[in-house]
Amino acid sequence: MTTEQKLTQWLDKILATEIPDKSIMAYWFGICEISEGYEIYLVGSNEYDENDDDWACNVDFVPNDKYLFIGESGVDWELILERLKQDLKNYFQSPPFKNSFLANAKAIACGFDGGDLHLLWTTWKIKFEKHG
Repeated sequence: MTTEQKLTQWLDKILATEIPDKSIMAYWFGICEISEGYEIYLVGSNEYDENDDDWACNVDFVPNDKYLFIGESGVDWELILERLKQDLKNYFQSPPFKNSFLANAKAIACGFDGGDLHLLWTTWKIKFEKHG
C-alpha cells in the first residue's frame, strides 16, 4: 500500500468518526522522525493567526486515531515532506474531504515538529477560487 493510500484510509476513518468542537478552526499535520522511519499526526487548534505559526502548537482537538505510521526508514526528510504536501493536496480534491470538518477550516498546514509550517489550505484560498 502506498503512503497516499494509507493517508487516504486514515483520513477517511477520522472524518467518518470524529466530530471536533465548532471552535476548532485550524489543523496541523505534524511529521515525526522515529527509529522505524516517520509518522504523521493530526491535531486541531481553536486559534489561527496567519502572522504567527505558533497556532499549530495549540492542541485543542486530538482524534482517537491521532497517528499514522508511514515507515520509510532511510528516506530523506525533505522527500517525506514533499510527498505529504502533495498527498494532502490530492486528498483535498476528494468527496470525503469536501464534505468534512477539515474543508471548513480557516487553515490546514503540515511540517516537521520544530520545523517550518507549510500552509496548504486557507479560507483565503476558498474565497479566491470562488470569486477570483
